[in-house]
Amino acid sequence: MKRFFSFLTSAVLLLATACEDDPNYVNNPVPSPLPNEGYLSLDGLGVKVISESETPPQNNDTDKKAASRAAEQYLDTSLYRVKVISSKGEVRYDDSYAALQSLTSPLTLPVDKYHLTVTSEEPSALPAVDWEHPFYGAEKEFTIRKGQTETLGEVVCKLRNIKVTVVCAADLAAQFTPDTKATVSLKEHRAEFSLKENRAAYFAPQEGANTLTFTLTGKFTTGEDASFSREITGVAGGQWRKITIVNTHADQGNVKLDIEVDSFILDEEIIVDGSDNIVEPPVDQESGDNDEKAVKIEWAGHDFSQQYIVESGMSIDIDTTVPAGIASYEVHIVSQELAPFLADIGLPDTFDLCNVEGDPNDANSLAGKIHNLGFPINDAVKGKEQLTISISGFVELLLNIPGEHNFSLTVTDRNGKHNTKTIQLKVN
Repeated sequence: MKRFFSFLTSAVLLLATACEDDPNYVNNPVPSPLPNEGYLSLDGLGVKVISESETPPQNNDTDKKAASRAAEQYLDTSLYRVKVISSKGEVRYDDSYAALQSLTSPLTLPVDKYHLTVTSEEPSALPAVDWEHPFYGAEKEFTIRKGQTETLGEVVCKLRNIKVTVVCAADLAAQFTPDTKATVSLKEHRAEFSLKENRAAYFAPQEGANTLTFTLTGKFTTGEDASFSREITGVAGGQWRKITIVNTHADQGNVKLDIEVDSFILDEEIIVDGSDNIVEPPVDQESGDNDEKAVKIEWAGHDFSQQYIVESGMSIDIDTTVPAGIASYEVHIVSQELAPFLADIGLPDTFDLCNVEGDPNDANSLAGKIHNLGFPINDAVKGKEQLTISISGFVELLLNIPGEHNFSLTVTDRNGKHNTKTIQLKVN
């Protein structure tokens, strides 16, 4: 399919509040510490936000500006929630960033390891899907030592939920009836886009792998059905999926509808002008086709196009090379015979090894179940440039379940490039 790529030149706003002003307590004396206590200094602490700003290009400027203003309300860092949590899960501080900056003395904390979170709002209050509702956040680890003062420095908040926009060129949109609409859903949560919609929908990432379903429903002005559906896999928080409805047969004088999906990831910051606090993220587009150079998936001595008979003691080790680092590693199990077994043990047929919730030491959690099958998860996968995963743990289980069992692996790098390979197995 002939592809169209748009090059995104997106200004990214980096807000820095209170970074140049010293906290109120800088000139005040520090009290003497009690035994097993230390201090958290706010001197030099700054909260910044990386935010993209492009909206669909085919609609009118007034609507675009209104949509942009709606999202900008989430960039006021003075309202951001700051939490300091101990290694035992005790919340030692929970208030706004503005309140934190107004303190007249450092925070006195027991000696311990701490987890700092900064979020644009309380995570538990985040809607599953909403229009123009980005959610930004950051985390930082620090340690309080007896009688010593710890400083945090700069904290950079990045997009945590999934941004989705739908674009349809005006000449193509004119061929549909006015009630034609696009629906994008993540599990049971959905957003409906008219073909003139300027707003972005933001989805909270779900547990396990995230797959968006795009559905166009409606008719052409000629009365013919225009409906079709597509799945977008390997989706993760921090991504912007820009969906464009296209006619792949435009050069042939007829209509065949499809979508193109560009993936933009705000993962790094490049300072353009430090005095203006402007940053620009590295941006890449996702072609929709496998990129063998960016993401290499290999099963030594085997051909992914072939089906293999499962034998006892069979080793299935998959080597993955991703120079830009892994952003998503989705495993999709396709097997009618295996489905009841997965349901019995509470394992979904699709999961993302980079985003598995739960404690791996808890055998009843999703993380525990996947980890006990031999899969690396979360930090052991995310960002890795080279990784070997094994599904050998499934082999002995499969021997007792005759049928065809396929394991589809979709790996996406931090530039949005991806590759998919399928392990095709059969048990006689």
